[in-house]
Amino acid sequence: MFDRNYEFDVNNYCEEITDKIIEYLESRSCDFSFDYEAGIFEFYQELMNQAKFFKCIVEVYSHDYIIYGVLPFKPNVEDSDLMKRLAEFICRLNENIGMGTLLLSMDSGDIRYKNFVDCSDIIPSEQMIYNSFYVPNTILESFAGGIAAIVNGATIQEAEAILKIDRERQNFVEEGGDPVKLNSILEDMEKMSTEELMDAIFEPDDDSKE
Repeated sequence: MFDRNYEFDVNNYCEEITDKIIEYLESRSCDFSFDYEAGIFEFYQELMNQAKFFKCIVEVYSHDYIIYGVLPFKPNVEDSDLMKRLAEFICRLNENIGMGTLLLSMDSGDIRYKNFVDCSDIIPSEQMIYNSFYVPNTILESFAGGIAAIVNGATIQEAEAILKIDRERQNFVEEGGDPVKLNSILEDMEKMSTEELMDAIFEPDDDSKE
């Protein structure tokens, strides 16, 4: 895990916030674990992109909680070119994130999304908890596929192409698209070479053609 700036007091977490999170997760039949000594939840969430899933860690404190979405893969930290490319790509992604941030540990290779939820003077409502859990899922659904591509050797341009595919896939599902048709589209994409795929994605609009 990432280094903290202060000592974590294992007895210093809010039971009311904890109870609300437990109630929320149980209402959605989520298979989670909870460390009663440390005040830490752990569970997994599925993704439709190349990352497949991420581990969700929720750390509860006295007046807030922090959510981490940890990706299941790490880069080779000794590959300096890869780490520079990955750091640049994550920096670019963070420019488009309105809440929370993507983190890359240059020492361990851990890649995770972090979001802080302030609960000062309030007990979080179900909607507030839903929103806080929805954000990391949305962020990683949008961006984790591109990050995975970089880790597997893709260039930044190729990873951006993957992001565009993932956005189209999300839109397709959200609009009630047929899963069978979606699988057929994805199978066709997998048969394309990288050059063919990028030509299809970055093909100019008809209006721009002569």
